[in-house]
Amino acid sequence: MELLDYRLFQIGSYEFQIHQLVSIILITIFGITVFRWLKVYLNPKIRDWETVTDAQRKKLMRIISMFFIFLGTLAVVFVLGLNFNISPTTGTPIYISFILEALAIIQFARLLDWIVSSYFIHRNFVRRDDEKEAPKERDTEGIATRTVQFLVYIIALILIIRTLDLDYVLTTVQLKDGNPFDLKLSNVFGAIAIFLVGRLLIWIITQLFLYGYYKRKGIDIGAQFAVNQLISYVGYFIAILLALETMGINMTLIWGGAAALLVGVGLGLQQTFNDFFSGIVLLFERTVKVGDIVHMDGLTGMVKKIGLRASIVESRDAVSVIVPNSKLVNESIVNWSHLSDNIRFHISVGVAYGSDTELVKKLLLQAAKENKQVLKFPAPFVRFMEFADSSLNFDLYYFSKQLLTEQDVKSNLRFRVDELFRSNKIKIPFPQSEIYVHRQGE
Repeated sequence: MELLDYRLFQIGSYEFQIHQLVSIILITIFGITVFRWLKVYLNPKIRDWETVTDAQRKKLMRIISMFFIFLGTLAVVFVLGLNFNISPTTGTPIYISFILEALAIIQFARLLDWIVSSYFIHRNFVRRDDEKEAPKERDTEGIATRTVQFLVYIIALILIIRTLDLDYVLTTVQLKDGNPFDLKLSNVFGAIAIFLVGRLLIWIITQLFLYGYYKRKGIDIGAQFAVNQLISYVGYFIAILLALETMGINMTLIWGGAAALLVGVGLGLQQTFNDFFSGIVLLFERTVKVGDIVHMDGLTGMVKKIGLRASIVESRDAVSVIVPNSKLVNESIVNWSHLSDNIRFHISVGVAYGSDTELVKKLLLQAAKENKQVLKFPAPFVRFMEFADSSLNFDLYYFSKQLLTEQDVKSNLRFRVDELFRSNKIKIPFPQSEIYVHRQGE
């Protein structure tokens, strides 16, 4: 022990002893060993990350080396007892260790920044080039990266402020309970950090968790955007309230006022809320989805968009009809595309009494088979419906995928049936009435 306490040299009142030299050597060896081990371990791993370039790998090594340098220097300062106050004034002391701790925190923040921007986001959420993206949601991984970067640096800044004892009071607010509240720098940056955490949680929910659900269920882009917007509104609202509360604003009155306001709005906009929640039901239950052919109230059209309040149905005449979501949920509608897009249609035709019914059946099936928009399977068939007053009535049943233009298919079939009947001398009668006139006196 006496050897370790041996004084190597002295400058004024400062003594440099052997045990301090040994501690510095051990700290240096430990730091270099750990750094080299990390370099040997990480380099092969990082080379397998397809999203990380050589420049990014070199940047990572520089950040780690600077982090170890500042930590090692901090340890040496404490070992040598060189933690002097370098403040030029007699006010708040600024020690060397404070500066080194701040620099180490910054390097650690840069390290987290690199992990997020160069690896985490790109490995967990990468869109393929051929994927369609929802409006205003392109480059979402870039948004998340920047959010985490800001969050990391804000937290580092809060740590630096508290380490250097720079948490100055910006203003003093007199609360209603009589107690003053000091608004400090840390409160402001804490509020910003809460807002960023809320933004990051919204991104995780909408772009990581729900994105997989959207892909599995095949939910259309418009519906994805609507649900994501709803979650964003709720998330940002809660984050802003928590951030304001962190800054010392009493949120009890605001929460109470918001509850009363929502009750009033709910009563005044009852139908709107009905449509809104019906939209949520449609998005998740999917009884009606984008691309379906629906028929309601004499309107047949394709569902083009399902919004949170109303949906857009495009009719056969290319006219967009805005339909409240509650109508699609609470009323009976015909969804031709719900289970299958193979729908059975039919046309009716009457022939004169005395016509060859087997020939009529053959010609009707021939007209169906010649039409390319009529499916071969299930096969078309004919029904002899009735002996009417002036005709024998038949129905030709067929299956087709032309849901929105089925009237065109029916028209083409009628043209062909009329042509075949004419060439085979089969008459389509028209209703005839006999009028008997009785003269008075006869």
